[in-house]
Amino acid sequence: MSLLASAGLGFALCLGFTRLWMVVLAKWKMRQVIRTDGPESHLKKSGTLTMGGVAMFAAWAVATAVASNAADVKIRALFIIAATSFAIGFVDDFAKFRGKKTEGLKARYKILIEIALGAFLGAFVIWHADVWGPGAANATAIWTPKWFGALNAGVLFIPFVIIVYIGTINAVNLNDGLDGLMSGCVAVVLSALGFFISKYGDRTLLPPIAALIGVLAGFLWFNTHPAKIFAGDTGSLFLGGAVAAVAVMARLELFLVVAGAVLVLEALSVILQVGTFRLTGKRLLPMAPLHHSFEKIGWSEPQIVVRFWIVSCAFAAVAIWMF
Repeated sequence: MSLLASAGLGFALCLGFTRLWMVVLAKWKMRQVIRTDGPESHLKKSGTLTMGGVAMFAAWAVATAVASNAADVKIRALFIIAATSFAIGFVDDFAKFRGKKTEGLKARYKILIEIALGAFLGAFVIWHADVWGPGAANATAIWTPKWFGALNAGVLFIPFVIIVYIGTINAVNLNDGLDGLMSGCVAVVLSALGFFISKYGDRTLLPPIAALIGVLAGFLWFNTHPAKIFAGDTGSLFLGGAVAAVAVMARLELFLVVAGAVLVLEALSVILQVGTFRLTGKRLLPMAPLHHSFEKIGWSEPQIVVRFWIVSCAFAAVAIWMF
């Protein structure tokens, strides 16, 4: 199956699954509870259907099974990471629904599971040195910008992968704050990864990447402003886990940092905001994550989303040029 067909299948399945899932969600009254400490304009979003990630994951799983070689060890590992990340988000969202609150699974449990998944991902790459990377014989090598070549992480490889996995999954989660923002930003990052891999890497990973881009486009059909459904942690953690797994298996962890600079900035804005407030009692930004700061200064939601997409495209182009 061609990559275009894989993307088209993901798109069609996500359109159908999301529409059916919305009917189920409405029947079960599974709707978003909005935090009161966020932007006041978001309070009107309370009651929007959530947990759209269930439809996204189902569409991607079916499309990947059809378009990819399910027997390939890399596809299996990608599915395990993505499915487990999805499960974390599902439990988190369901806990919120049951408790009618904005907080779900306790942070300490999340971080322990994420550490374990990151360690598994790093160990997988070491166990299977045939996974494409700079110098397949070196199981702990990672790509750096083209001026420097490959870098051997050695014994630091697994801790490095844990940081990449945790950072990516939480950065995508923090980016999911405006209608359509996450879908567009993640699609751009995946497109950049897919383009680079198609030129220099193992094309085994391309069908699931294409299918996921199609899924994001299908979900965006319902998630664009004003959103009819939110992805929830179910969707954002699934996407973050899948992106991290692709980047690590392709040894493009540093490429991901550049191509996904918008996601990195979103995460850094929260870290700096919390750190500054604890040290000085003052806020560095009007509000964190970063996209909320632009709401505070008067940008409309569609303006922020489209402009973040544009900046994401620019960083993706820089990453392709650098690597």
